[in-house]
Amino acid sequence: MVFSDRTPPRARRARRAGRTALAVSVGVAAAVALAAPAATAVPMAVPSAVPATSPCADGTTPALLSSVSCATAGTYTLGVPSGTTDVDLEVVGAGGGAGYPARAHIGGNGAEVTGSLTLPAGTAYLHVVVGAGGGGNNNGRGYGGGGSGIFALDGNHDLIAKLAIAGAGGGGAYNGDGGNAGSAGTAENVTFAAPGQPAIGASGGAGGVGNYNAGATGASNNPGAPTVASGGAGGLHPNSSAGGSGGGGYAGGGGGASGNQGILNVYTGGGGGGSSLASAYLSGASIAVRPGTGGIQLPGLVAGDGATGSVTMTFNGLAVPGVPTGVSATRKNGAAEVSFSAPASDGGSAITSYTVSASPGDAFRVCPGSPCTVSGLDNGTAYTFTVRASSANGDSDESAPSAAVTPATTPGSPTGVSAQPGDGEAQVSFTAPADHGGAAVTSYTVTADPGPATATCSVSPCTVADLTNGTAYRFSVVATNDVGGSAPSALSAAVTPSGRPGVPTAVSATPRDGAAEVSFTAPAGNGGSAVTSYTVSAAPGDASQTCAGSPCTVDGLDNGTAYTFTVHATNANGDSDESTPSAAVTPVAVPGAPTDVSAQAGDGEAEVSFTAPTKDGGTPITSYTVTAAPGGATETCAASPCTVGGLDNGRAYTFTVQATNDHGDSAASDPSAAVTPQGAPGTPTGVSAKAGDRRLAVTFSAPQSDGGSPVTAYTVTVSPGGATTSCPGSPCTVGGLTNGTAYRVTVRATNAKGDSGESAPSAAVTPVAPAPPVTPVRWYRDPLTKAERQKLVPVPAHPARATGPLRATKALHRTRNGTLAVPARQVRGHQLGARQGVQVTGLFRFDSARLTPAGRRQLVVLARSLENVRALTCEGYADYAGSVRRERVLAKQRAKAVCAVLKSRQRGIEVRTVGFGPSRPAMIGGNAHQREVNRRVALLVRR
Repeated sequence: MVFSDRTPPRARRARRAGRTALAVSVGVAAAVALAAPAATAVPMAVPSAVPATSPCADGTTPALLSSVSCATAGTYTLGVPSGTTDVDLEVVGAGGGAGYPARAHIGGNGAEVTGSLTLPAGTAYLHVVVGAGGGGNNNGRGYGGGGSGIFALDGNHDLIAKLAIAGAGGGGAYNGDGGNAGSAGTAENVTFAAPGQPAIGASGGAGGVGNYNAGATGASNNPGAPTVASGGAGGLHPNSSAGGSGGGGYAGGGGGASGNQGILNVYTGGGGGGSSLASAYLSGASIAVRPGTGGIQLPGLVAGDGATGSVTMTFNGLAVPGVPTGVSATRKNGAAEVSFSAPASDGGSAITSYTVSASPGDAFRVCPGSPCTVSGLDNGTAYTFTVRASSANGDSDESAPSAAVTPATTPGSPTGVSAQPGDGEAQVSFTAPADHGGAAVTSYTVTADPGPATATCSVSPCTVADLTNGTAYRFSVVATNDVGGSAPSALSAAVTPSGRPGVPTAVSATPRDGAAEVSFTAPAGNGGSAVTSYTVSAAPGDASQTCAGSPCTVDGLDNGTAYTFTVHATNANGDSDESTPSAAVTPVAVPGAPTDVSAQAGDGEAEVSFTAPTKDGGTPITSYTVTAAPGGATETCAASPCTVGGLDNGRAYTFTVQATNDHGDSAASDPSAAVTPQGAPGTPTGVSAKAGDRRLAVTFSAPQSDGGSPVTAYTVTVSPGGATTSCPGSPCTVGGLTNGTAYRVTVRATNAKGDSGESAPSAAVTPVAPAPPVTPVRWYRDPLTKAERQKLVPVPAHPARATGPLRATKALHRTRNGTLAVPARQVRGHQLGARQGVQVTGLFRFDSARLTPAGRRQLVVLARSLENVRALTCEGYADYAGSVRRERVLAKQRAKAVCAVLKSRQRGIEVRTVGFGPSRPAMIGGNAHQREVNRRVALLVRR
């Protein structure tokens, strides 16, 4: 072997520490090592030039003499490559997003800071911030971009200095442009909404002043943190627009204000730009505005986003070879073979050798390339290895250590092997080897002769299973560690396994009446002796049966008791273990027949009583079935009594009963004595009443059944008051009533057996005197002028898609069929007539159908205008902000709530309710709060 340097590793490391800064190592990308025979170290090819660029990846160290461009928004911490003398720097702040595209208001441009950077003493890392481009927004609220910057950190990642920061452009707005870095935004009307001001030095820019919402002040510099300041937010307006937000930077620009002139004229101002920093560490510094970074109007009236910022660095200096990489080691007997990859750069001078050092200890080896074998190591000791490259310029840093490996060899053979026979197995004992080869013995493998049975154990003794009873076996043992297996031990003396039969399997049982038939499968092995019998045992209890084979029936069991069964086999050597129990089965029979059956006749039915059987067959009775004769009508019940319906009044019936359990049905009982159903007539149906002057004309339909006896009369009862009138049939007139009072009527039929039940009540009707003619009144007129109504927009087919400013539709002050519906306040003091409508709003809270107290009072006043109304329709509507299904249900509920109050105040009114949900909004656009009129109820007088 050839050694280029016999200096101990610690001394070599101390010598390298005193070399000039220009001779330190350069971290570069890995190169691929050439393949070579395991015993020969091959010189490794190394590129003579470093790459032109290094990636911008957080936590990495760029190569010396390379450029790094960080152009994706985010933060990155980069190591400073050894040998760096200075850094060429370009920092660009992000652009602001464009505002409302139809007005072509653009975002502000970011700043560009350039120069040559001398790093402060103690700089170990450079922290880079790349500002995100401000988002464009079609609602007129562009967002300011983020500032970009670079910061010096020490070895603990603490801030040393802020080196350079490029400010970002402010966001555009509906009525103004975003300001460039270091400049204010613009505004079309500074009286109502002023633009944001630029940041100045370390102080944030002031927010614009507006008569609705002022913009926020930009953040000032935080000198203790490696961060850039953010811009102030734009002032928010309720129509979802806002002033443009300020751009970030050394300090953040102020946000633009929002304001309005009257109801329709809304103004927003652009955000101010952030400030920039060129520290004293930056020589030849230049700060300028980077054109083209601000968001602009894109084709199709789209507000463009601002450009993302960037930080570009070029690391200048000289270098020694890079650090070898990919160090790994393979253990050998008292040695280790170490492989590695050559560094990506030789620093401008060819690499002459590589030194591989072991730890612990001072063992090392100098080789021309990879792999490199280090000898003189102790078996059983764990070692790690580092590699350094050497050239005429000096040594590289030590590589990262390899994973630990432990030199070792195979263990010695076990001794003292002996065996003890068992049932189909043998227990083998042995003594561990005196030499484990430098690695702990992890297992022992016992092999039977003849084979192929083996067993692996961690210690002695070790049981070898799967042996054949009656066959003689000898055994050898091999010890194994991480390196491999030992030579086999000497064979043991021969032993012969033997034993009882195996266990029967697949035991199952079929229930019988007081017994069970048990089936099973014979054991796989008889232990070397034929099975002579099988014994089946029941549990609970001590019932058993011995049989020659399967199946085997066990008698003497109790119906209704659940049993499991086990089986054991017997041969000349004894009994096997008991089998796994069968699934439980319950011997059962059908129940006995019910007794003492009797019946009590009713109206079209009979109630049948009986006594349960004395025996349930071993499983609970689940039901009883009663059968009528003639006709075969049945009824199933859980217990006595049981009512059988569907019988014909006037017909004689007898009844039998069967009991049922899980096993089946009992025999039918003896029949009962005959009984004959009979009853009162059925209830009249279709009751309705027509109002007259102090009277009602009542009509109804006769009952479907007369109960077996002709109906002789009908009695009409009026409520309230309880007045009655008897008639031979329909129609029937009830007089002497009070006009203006709402009445309902019921009817009952009478035959020789008695009265039917009262019919369902009729709908309420109110006797009234003839109404005087209604003279048209002039107050009932459209609240909108003809010119105002011509400005209304059509009702959209899909209201939920309507956006933009708030607009009134042609559904305003109209019912579903287009009838004029005047506001409720216009009706006060007047009486409504036929085909006139009213629109009522302000009755409910959001997403509720419960009337507010104010809403209920409004309806009480409105009810005074309904004295001449006889029929009224309540139409419910809802806004389109929620789900269509929910809004339809809510609209119907609101219509019902309004009609209920009006009917309670004017009892003679016939009402009808309908819910149209969000299908006919009176207002579209704006927001849900502004469209409150959509949550209305329209009233239409039908007569």
